[in-house]
Amino acid sequence: MIRRPPRSTHCISSAASDVYKRQVKGSEDPNDDGRNDVLSIGVTVPGDADSNGMQVSFAIGLRYEIEDIAKVGMNTALFFTLNIPPTASEIKIEGDLMLNQRTPVYPSYKQRELYANEGIFQVLERSYLEAFELCYNRNHTLHYDFTQTVTALGGSGQVAVEINIRIPPLQPILYQQTLFEVLKQAWVQYVGLFVPVYVLVYYGFMWFAYRMNALQGQPSHEGTLHDKEKLKQY
Repeated sequence: MIRRPPRSTHCISSAASDVYKRQVKGSEDPNDDGRNDVLSIGVTVPGDADSNGMQVSFAIGLRYEIEDIAKVGMNTALFFTLNIPPTASEIKIEGDLMLNQRTPVYPSYKQRELYANEGIFQVLERSYLEAFELCYNRNHTLHYDFTQTVTALGGSGQVAVEINIRIPPLQPILYQQTLFEVLKQAWVQYVGLFVPVYVLVYYGFMWFAYRMNALQGQPSHEGTLHDKEKLKQY
């Protein structure tokens, strides 16, 4: 598992729908680390005050990159469905963008492109279902875990939807370890196990040997005759 953060960029070729008006409000980088932390998109969809509400499906094209031990990038799309109440005129949704993996990514020093031969942006311009099938047959997909809030009522002919997509600064990523990393971890575990065992065995043996008088002591300094006479007198 790792660590370091994805970079995600909204692409102009993506669309919520061919018939709905959309507006890319931009991206935010409040911690100034060179990575987008929030993507904001505004969409206006037709409403119907006489209905029981409706569902609107969104497909947003993204350029997604991971910059750490595993440097990978892919053109992909984010799919989600929004339930719109009949009386809503403005809705705000916020959530985190997460990476789903069926297989690990591999460490690399240069960025490796995933699914380079699949033109997801071209498919988005043609068919929602085609793009959905193309993306979700991949081993690496995006998931939008969001909550929605109705910010205004009115039941007018249009519903303004504000979409805020947060990109977490850190999230777990499954990657395949290199042989060097495996050996390094094995060595650390070996040393961590060997040192305590060695200390226990060594001091345990020394305590047992002295306790059972298995080792005989011998003075390292015999002393002079004058010193011995003084000791006798004492």
